[in-house]
Amino acid sequence: MKIIYLFLQLFLVTTALAENSFFDGNEYFNNGKYQEAIESYNGAIAEEGYSFAKLFNLGMAHKYNGNNGLALLNFERARHINQSKKVLSQINDIRNKLGIQPDTGLAEYSQPKTIKLWLALACISFWKAVFFISLIIMTRKFSKISTVMAGLFAIIFTLALVEINKLTTDGLSAAIVINNGAELLAAPVSKSSKIGQVNEGEYVKASSSKNNFVHIKSKTGVRGWVKTTDIEPIIPKV
Repeated sequence: MKIIYLFLQLFLVTTALAENSFFDGNEYFNNGKYQEAIESYNGAIAEEGYSFAKLFNLGMAHKYNGNNGLALLNFERARHINQSKKVLSQINDIRNKLGIQPDTGLAEYSQPKTIKLWLALACISFWKAVFFISLIIMTRKFSKISTVMAGLFAIIFTLALVEINKLTTDGLSAAIVINNGAELLAAPVSKSSKIGQVNEGEYVKASSSKNNFVHIKSKTGVRGWVKTTDIEPIIPKV
């Protein structure tokens, strides 16, 4: 019982600290001390995890502190929890400031419907192929129709698996560029040739990481490496 009591006390103390950090952040924000507010909100998140209120307020603090990329990032994270009108309004406001087209956003990098369609096609093709193969085995006749159909559905099944793999591994996470004029490099080394740049607030796909660089794909399809400090995933990695 004593151990349970100690754990309960520890939980209550931790929760109280998180709440204090959040309310301290609100007080700093109201007094125009945006950097201090950011630190307090980040402290509340570190202590107790994400919530819509913390992410939204953190986004507002970054916005008023001039960090538009980080503001957009936290508004998108808040939007993932609750698509309220006020967070959508803030996202549109930041996009307008950064000159980002209204139709660019998280939806372009979220493809659950496409994955489901390919998965359904894979399942149908698999069982169709099994049916025709079973028909051949049961009848012990390699009829042209059964053989062709079995091969055709086997090919469709394989192609569907390939597409599912591409959708789930090519650009595993949607990310936002948080620094302006981030260099896009040809290789994950500092001395690599520069092939372009990505600007603050741009939505990109982030995949593999190496040597403190992340491989990304921009909306225009350009691929390259940027520093890990230049982007943040919309859905934080645990």
